[in-house]
Amino acid sequence: MTLATEGRRSPGSRPGTRLGTRLGTRPGGSVVTPMVLILVVLASVVASAGLDSALPLVAVTVGVSIAAHAPRVGWHLSTAVVLLALTVLQVVVSWFAPHVGWSLATDSAIAWCVWALVHVALLARLPAGTWYGPRVRDLVSIGLVPLVLAGYFGWTAATAANSWIGWSMQGDSANNMILNREFVEQGGLLRSQGNGAPLATVLHGSWAAPGLDLDSRSEAVRQMVTGAGVMMLALVALLSVLGSMMALRRLPAGSPQRVAAGVAAGLIPWLWCIGGYVFSYGYQNATPGMLMLALTWLCWTEQRRHAVTAVTGLVLATWAAAIAWGPTLLIPAFLLVAAVVRQRRTLRHAGRTLLLPLAALLGALAYGVLVTLRDLTAQGGVPGADGAHPPLDQDWLIGVVVVAAVGLVVLYRRVDADLQWGFWVALVAAGLVLFQLGRARQSSDLPFWGYYPIKFAWIALTVAALVAFAETYPFFARISRRLWAGSGAVLALSIAYALFFQLSAPVRPVSVSGVLTPVRLHDSNLDAVYDEMFDIMAVDPKTVVSSYWGPPGGEGEDSQTNFWLLEAGAYGIADPIRFPAYTMNSRDPAGLCWAITSWNGGVTVLTRHDPERLAKKLARDCVADPATYDVVGRRDFFDR
Repeated sequence: MTLATEGRRSPGSRPGTRLGTRLGTRPGGSVVTPMVLILVVLASVVASAGLDSALPLVAVTVGVSIAAHAPRVGWHLSTAVVLLALTVLQVVVSWFAPHVGWSLATDSAIAWCVWALVHVALLARLPAGTWYGPRVRDLVSIGLVPLVLAGYFGWTAATAANSWIGWSMQGDSANNMILNREFVEQGGLLRSQGNGAPLATVLHGSWAAPGLDLDSRSEAVRQMVTGAGVMMLALVALLSVLGSMMALRRLPAGSPQRVAAGVAAGLIPWLWCIGGYVFSYGYQNATPGMLMLALTWLCWTEQRRHAVTAVTGLVLATWAAAIAWGPTLLIPAFLLVAAVVRQRRTLRHAGRTLLLPLAALLGALAYGVLVTLRDLTAQGGVPGADGAHPPLDQDWLIGVVVVAAVGLVVLYRRVDADLQWGFWVALVAAGLVLFQLGRARQSSDLPFWGYYPIKFAWIALTVAALVAFAETYPFFARISRRLWAGSGAVLALSIAYALFFQLSAPVRPVSVSGVLTPVRLHDSNLDAVYDEMFDIMAVDPKTVVSSYWGPPGGEGEDSQTNFWLLEAGAYGIADPIRFPAYTMNSRDPAGLCWAITSWNGGVTVLTRHDPERLAKKLARDCVADPATYDVVGRRDFFDR
């Protein structure tokens, strides 16, 4: 079943408006183009297999799928619904994959190939003259920032003195690596993994799965870390694209402001307070949560033109948000109910096209009962734990929300109805989520405002900032045009920067690398340390270092090296070896002893300074049998 066309046609679906432009008529019944597309799909499968990368197949599948539905519902809604559907598809495939018998990469490739071929068939059924493509100027608007940054990152990786990898090994990245590796080793998702929000693991693990060498711990960990980092970059880039699409939606097709607006909106996710926090805290599930909310908004804004398809997208968004990060699901769920209420007349007369959202709803409910509800029960309900989180000023956050609410009330006659409804519905949903997360913390004797409430507020605020930028850009463009004949991009970005600075200020003193995430990633530190760590892991994975870097100094480098060596040796997220990984002082014999005993012996202790003396200290102060560990110097270690 194809995405339905109902109500008024989307401006994006008419040639020459918004993102739509005619590519030309196609003779009815012609098989040339479908055959070419089939060959392209098959070639992408071969390319993905040859390159050990899912990128060719993913790119072709997404492109063909969006093109198949765009003539009916417009490029904005087609993009949103296709991305949501493919997200859910990959997670569902990952649940079935361990029981099929093939590798995860093979299962995923088959599923995506079949999906692409089905959409080639849908393209072949399009009436003559209905194929449309995006305007070149709009493609530049939404793609310029990601393409320039891709070149910048490629140049950084090619010219780095060491492997450019330290930027992807921060925060929770080691825990993410364990989850991703376990996912790939087991060939998909299993209930024993206990992963209540599996989307991030599925995306990062599936991306790293092709060609993964599980026989070499060093190469497996390196590939998992690199693959996860690349996927995080890709997800932030996708958020940049969606932000640009939101901005373009608010401008007329012929407006000279479109390129400036798209580029300016695309820069926002790369600021310190969004992309910077994603990498510095290693929040693997944050960007998927942001993306699901951004796709939710794209579906919400198309409900009056394409009620059935928009409601289908909101159902999928609720499902996808639940598997991305549970607390975010309430926003798309509330917007779904609001859309159904607002469009009830259109939906009542939609006929059999209602089978599309109903089928999606049945799938979401089945997944919720069979998977999500069990996971929530096993985890004990709403989480109340503590952890590292971005700095977010709650007073400024409340102030910004109040000002926005007052502004919408005062200007309600001038504000689009979708924005009015969307703001109030999302605000109620977000308030309920924050209340539940805060109460869960209080029940654990923690203050209300902390880890999970801040993380949720930050995710929601990021998407709200993209929406606000898009909705207010025309106003700033008019002011700039009248005062200094500008485009409004500089003014809009300056105001966004000023607000972010108050909500979550960058590290002082303020610098370019402290504000722009790409520059900070370029200046990645500890690359040489991690290169050496992978070399150590390749010789003997069961190794810890002591006084290896320095002295003088070097304690931090020793700690980072041991952290990753121990985390890489963990069999799972509950492995007791992870405890010394966080707090062990490897220059204290007691700390080394803790690692040796937690790792059940067979450990090599590597040092650059007097291994015989360190061995005597351990023999005197450690309860472990000296036969269960070996103290060696660097030269003897690498000569093995």
